[in-house]
Amino acid sequence: TPTFNRIHTLIAHAHQNNIILAITGAWGIGKTQAARYYAANHPRRHNQPGAVYVALNETENSARTLIGKILHHIGISGGKQSQRSMMQTLLGALRPGDHLILDECHKVKEALEILSAIHDEAGIGITTIGNPVYSSTVWGDSNAFAALASRAHRFDFPANTEQDVDAWLAS
Repeated sequence: TPTFNRIHTLIAHAHQNNIILAITGAWGIGKTQAARYYAANHPRRHNQPGAVYVALNETENSARTLIGKILHHIGISGGKQSQRSMMQTLLGALRPGDHLILDECHKVKEALEILSAIHDEAGIGITTIGNPVYSSTVWGDSNAFAALASRAHRFDFPANTEQDVDAWLAS
């Protein structure tokens, strides 16, 4: 669909330019599918940088558990290290050309604070994806995530377009 293609293009731009991208929007518009497709077509390998897709859930609601999940998805065990040690392990593992795609960011709230530090220290792009709750959490009235809000290039997709529906019906 056109929305899928637009999201895919935005992720590619974030990856190539090492920026933080925030994609927010309604359920069912193709955010997750575009992210998974991008990661599958630009995989990180043991000897080559690439994209890593990480689906988040409510259990990753601290910076330590979020870092642990990212480490797991790049094939490294965080073990029982301290948060600082896990962060150093993550920063040492990330390479120029890597790109993190974090989906369902509305489920992790407090852990979001670590994303700007990962971006700044690793120098890689990060795509964050979430529903309208994510948008209001980061860009709402609170300044709790000011560092992330000020760094992220945010694109909101409020609903499927008529062209999306036509493309879906034609397939």
